[in-house]
Amino acid sequence: MNIHTDAGNDRQARDSLPWAAAIIACRETLDTVTQCVAGLEAASRFSAVPICIDVIVNGNAALAQQAAVLAKDAADGVRVRIWEVSRGDKASAWNEYVHHIWPGASTTLFVDGYVRVNADAPGILTQGLLEHPECLAATGVPTEGRTATAHRNSMISGGGIHGNMHAIGHSAMIQMRSSGFRLPVGLYRTDSLIGGAMAFRFAPAAFPWNVHLCYVAASASWSLINMPTNLYKVLSTFWKRRLRQAQGQLENLAVREHMAVQLRPPHELPACSKHMVLDWVSGHPEKVKSIVLRRPLVGYALYKLKKSPAVSSVPSITRQMNSQS
Repeated sequence: MNIHTDAGNDRQARDSLPWAAAIIACRETLDTVTQCVAGLEAASRFSAVPICIDVIVNGNAALAQQAAVLAKDAADGVRVRIWEVSRGDKASAWNEYVHHIWPGASTTLFVDGYVRVNADAPGILTQGLLEHPECLAATGVPTEGRTATAHRNSMISGGGIHGNMHAIGHSAMIQMRSSGFRLPVGLYRTDSLIGGAMAFRFAPAAFPWNVHLCYVAASASWSLINMPTNLYKVLSTFWKRRLRQAQGQLENLAVREHMAVQLRPPHELPACSKHMVLDWVSGHPEKVKSIVLRRPLVGYALYKLKKSPAVSSVPSITRQMNSQS
C-alpha cells in the first residue's frame, strides 16, 4: 500500500493519454466493481483507444484491498489503479480524483461503480465532444429502470448531465483544477452541481446559463450491475434514496442562490454541504417553511442534516493500493 502522491509525474505520457476513467465506488461488491472495470476495458478494445482506469473506493477499506488485484490483471492497452479514500463520501472521492489522481487525458470518463458502460458509449461521448467543441462535457442517458424513459426524454429535450456516466473534456478538467473548484463534502447532488458549474462556464458573473454546454448523447448508455432483489434491501435503498433526494432539493436551492442569484463562482462554495445548506436555510426561513409544508420529507431531511457532523472537519487519507500487498 502506497501513500498517495500527485499522479502527474510523467507529463509527456499524461498529456498524450486519449482516455482516462474514474470509477467511484463505496458499497459495491468486488464482483460489481470487476464488471464495471471490464466494461471500460471492453470499450477500450472496441474503439482501439488506450485508457487509464482509476477505481476510487471511498469509505470501504476492505473493498479497496480486494480490488487491488484488478491493477495486476489489466488487459493490454489498459492501466488500472486502485485508490482508497478513507472518508466515505462521493464528493470527497471526486475531489481527490480531479485534483490529485487524474493522469491527464483528452477525454475523462466518470462512471459509478455499479454500472457497466456499453462498449460503444465512451467512443460516442468522445466523438460528441469532438463534433461540439463548444461543449465542456458529454453525457450518456439511462435506458434501464422505472424512470429511465422519462429521464432520458427530459435530458434529450432539455439538457442535463447524468452522474452514472459522463465525460469531461480536457480544457474543462484543467479549468476545474486551476480554479480550485471542489464539490462540497457531503453533497448528494454532485452531478447537478458539476453540470450547473459548467453551464456557467465556471464564471456566472461573466457567462449566461447554457445547459447545452453538456452534449447529450442519446445513443450512449450503460447497464446496471447486480441491483438488489431482496425486498428488505430494495425498500431500504428506496427510503435512503428518497431521503437523500429531499436533502438534494435543499442543496440545489443553495447552489442556485450562490451561482444564479449572487453570481458567485463555484470555487467559492462552502467546503461542506451541511454549511452550504444551513447558510441558505437561515437566510430564507419563509421559503423553507413553504417547502416543508408541501414536502414534509424535506423537513425530516433538514432535521437529520442539522444533527449530522460537519464531515469536512474529519481528516481523510487517500492511498494507492498495491496489488502485491
